[in-house]
Amino acid sequence: MTCRVHFQALCTALGLDPDAPDVLETLRDPTKTPWSAITRAIETSAVGIYGTFRGCLNSDWLPTSPDPMAWQRSGGLARGLREHGVRSIVVGDLSEEWYLYSIAHPISTPADIAPNLRRYFPQDMVDGCLNAWRKIPDDAGTEDSQRLYGEILSCGQVHLPIRLLAEDLHAAGFPVLRYAIDWTPLQNRVEGYVTHGTDRCLWALRLPNLDEVQANIAKKWLDTIDLERNILEEEGKPIRGVKDVLVLDQETQIKWKEDTKWDGFMSLKSILPIETVYQGHE
Repeated sequence: MTCRVHFQALCTALGLDPDAPDVLETLRDPTKTPWSAITRAIETSAVGIYGTFRGCLNSDWLPTSPDPMAWQRSGGLARGLREHGVRSIVVGDLSEEWYLYSIAHPISTPADIAPNLRRYFPQDMVDGCLNAWRKIPDDAGTEDSQRLYGEILSCGQVHLPIRLLAEDLHAAGFPVLRYAIDWTPLQNRVEGYVTHGTDRCLWALRLPNLDEVQANIAKKWLDTIDLERNILEEEGKPIRGVKDVLVLDQETQIKWKEDTKWDGFMSLKSILPIETVYQGHE
């Protein structure tokens, strides 16, 4: 049903009848529907909230039974990774992921938040997020509205998924190293925020983007990640608690800490569509 409404919105934006028997043929024929017409429809927001295209499940190319998240929770993903030679997983997030997500779409008022969340999540999940999150006045301005939108979207896109993955791999005894980055080089930040993508210069050791001190911090970070990953792989299983996270903090110190955000983010599991699937695999 979700894919159907996306399809209908795209056809309507292109001036096509989504129920026409030959509509797929028309869409596939570049002489009838040139690629430029499709990109124009998306770029001009003619498709509305359905102009954000998400990956979907289709048993033709990705198994859908069992449900992928139930498979992950059951330990099936961990077993599959081992069978394919994967020895460890490194996963993490940045302290201000919210900022880049806050400007993903035009958000001027609180009324813009729910429709734009629907670009990514089903309605019941949007409702659950808005009910669970902090409230802002109905007449709040652009800055406050964008901030709230960014917090919710970054939770759904980054903060919660990486914790779910870490929890499930940890429960299955698979080596998983979780990190958190609270510092990135100031000149590489967006509006001063340690936000999504600003850590790329560290992971890729982009020396042209780093001064000498920053380059040494990046090298130390990469060496520490490599050391901790090797220890994990030698053990062949998690050696720390599920809430433990390797942090590059604001003072550029690298240390293991307990994730103080864990309980807050993980409490939102109850609003996810997958939670009913999860409950059968506890």
